[in-house]
Amino acid sequence: MKMTAAQQNRFERFKKRMLGSAEKRGLLSAIVVYVLLIVISFIFVYPVLYMLSRSLMSRTDLLDSSAMWIPGTPTLYNYSSAIRTMDYWTSLLKILYLLLNEFGGGIWVILQLYGDVQPWECF
Repeated sequence: MKMTAAQQNRFERFKKRMLGSAEKRGLLSAIVVYVLLIVISFIFVYPVLYMLSRSLMSRTDLLDSSAMWIPGTPTLYNYSSAIRTMDYWTSLLKILYLLLNEFGGGIWVILQLYGDVQPWECF
């Protein structure tokens, strides 16, 4: 079956719209790109949302198979328990002390090497 010139023209416009041209991306390639972006973002975001949901659940919600995503009784007890168990605030203060001590020592060395300014004159 031979196509008429009008049908051929319509087919070419449809093909250009779907597959695109050198100047413009086609609809089909745009759909493929967006589907891939959605799938990849879901792969990265799903574990974060899962962990956040589980962290807000109580023990009874964790053992209940019907509470998959939304906890029956959201609680922050798991966070307070983790902070207590890990001795979070003491560890944070120790890390900040080490960080500031190292950072401050680096500033002092740089000032001594590259300038006639004393460290206490900077502040």
